[in-house]
Amino acid sequence: MPEPLLEPLIRPAARPDLASLLQLQSRSPEAAQWTERDFEGLLGGEGAARCLAAEVGGQVAGFLVYRRVAAGELEILNLAVDPGLRRRGIGRALLQRLPAECSDEVFLEVRAENASAQRFYSEAGFREAGRRPDYYRNPSDAAIVMRGLLENLELPSVPKTSGKRGIHVFVGLEPKYSHEEVADFACSISAAVAAKVPGITVERALAKRRGRLYLDCMQNGYGKTVVAPYSLRGIDGAPVSAPLLWSEVTKKLDPLKFNIRTMPDRVAKVGDLFAPVLETRVKLPKLKG
Repeated sequence: MPEPLLEPLIRPAARPDLASLLQLQSRSPEAAQWTERDFEGLLGGEGAARCLAAEVGGQVAGFLVYRRVAAGELEILNLAVDPGLRRRGIGRALLQRLPAECSDEVFLEVRAENASAQRFYSEAGFREAGRRPDYYRNPSDAAIVMRGLLENLELPSVPKTSGKRGIHVFVGLEPKYSHEEVADFACSISAAVAAKVPGITVERALAKRRGRLYLDCMQNGYGKTVVAPYSLRGIDGAPVSAPLLWSEVTKKLDPLKFNIRTMPDRVAKVGDLFAPVLETRVKLPKLKG
C-alpha cells in the first residue's frame, strides 16, 4: 500500500539550511552535486539562481534550484528529495510552487534514457518541447573559431574534451574579476562565434534553438558544473576529460580515444597540457560595443 502524500511547507531556502541541503544532496546521487561554496553563493542571493526548500516536520526534505534564463522563461537547475520520502508529493509540491514565483514558462532537460524522470515531469504537467538527437555535431568548428577570436585578443587558451562529445575552452584569468564581468565576456565571445558558424546559437530559450548546437557560456556561474580535467566519465570505455593541443582539435577528433587505458601513456608523452590555465593568468580585454 503506498504511503500517504505529504503536504510540505515550500519556502525560500536560507543560510541556516546549508547543512541540510548538503546532506540531502549527498543522499541523492542523481542530483547535481554542488559544493558548499556554490550553495553559500546561492543562499546569499548571488547570481540569478534561487533555491526553494520543502520542509516536513521542521526538516528540509527536498529542494529545487532554478534561474531565469531569458525573458519569460525559467530553467530548473537541480532537484532533490529525501530518498526516504520520495513518491509522497514533495517533488511535485516544489514544481507547483514555481508558477507562484513568476509567470514564466519553465524548462528543463531530461536524458532520453531516463524514463522515470520523464514520467515524473510528465505527470507534473510538463510536455516535451523538442529533442536534440545530434546536439554535439561538429563542436570542433565552434572551438576553432573561438580560438581565433581569443588569439586576436591575445588571450591564450586551452581546449579539453568533456569526456564525451563536447569541447571546453579555458582561459586563465587574474583573480580580480567579478562573476558578472567573466560571464559577460564569455557570452560576448560565444555570440561572436555563433555569428560566424552556421548551426551554432547562444539562444537560451530552448524552443527558439530549432535544433542548433547551444554554445553554453552560462557555465560560468554558481551551481553550474564542468567536469574537471582528467576526470573519468561513467560510460562504456571509461573515457577521460582530456586536455588537448589545439592541433588535435579537428573534425577527425575522437574524444573516446582518451580513456583510462590510454591516458597514462599520453600524459607521460605530452605532459600536463592543462597546466597553462593555472599558471598563466591574464587580464580581460575591453571589448568594443
